[in-house]
Amino acid sequence: MKNKKSVGLTAVIIFIAAELVLYITFVFFDLSRQSDYAVKYSGVILCAAFALFCCKSLRASDFVLFAAMVFTVISDWFLLITGNNIEVGLATFITAQLLHFARIYILRKKPPYVSLFSRLLLCIIVIIFLYLSDGLTLLTALAAVYFCNLLINFADSFFLLKANKLYALLVIGLFLFICCDICVGLYNFGTALSIKLPTSVTAFAEKGMWRFYLPSQTLIVLSGEIK
Repeated sequence: MKNKKSVGLTAVIIFIAAELVLYITFVFFDLSRQSDYAVKYSGVILCAAFALFCCKSLRASDFVLFAAMVFTVISDWFLLITGNNIEVGLATFITAQLLHFARIYILRKKPPYVSLFSRLLLCIIVIIFLYLSDGLTLLTALAAVYFCNLLINFADSFFLLKANKLYALLVIGLFLFICCDICVGLYNFGTALSIKLPTSVTAFAEKGMWRFYLPSQTLIVLSGEIK
């Protein structure tokens, strides 16, 4: 038992150290205006690898976490590396959020009826708003479904704190995920909706996306080591 704990702790330390190195590296590249896509994507792949390591306990929730990270890797391939098929990238991100949702309720061991209703209601309200404001497209509909599920996942994650306070890692990770997506929205959709934002806001949003994103994924997968 002690050996297993020692191996787990060593893996956690190595994972955090590696992600920290990647984080510092792409921040340096950002400041020097060099291409850093490969570094950023490596950080996401490393998160998926650590999620696979978490499956060693053979818990259903850990396999679901790994599946969510696999879909996250796929999403970032389309959204970050190729820049093509944005709709496919959002669809796979929705799948990842639904898997995070499933994991939360596997850990809670309770039926998710209220959460399902809340997600459906929120998605319908946002899509109706987009339709009435002439902003409804396949892209905005997918973005709405994705972000609504992320918000409800964040709210649902607080229930896990009753079982173990260490699930604060997941709560904070999902909060940083939301911060990342707010930056993405400010940077990408301001122009699409003909909203003129101050240069300082768009500049912050451009840099803030990954400042929030990689720590969010790191914390989310670290929650897989909570037993």
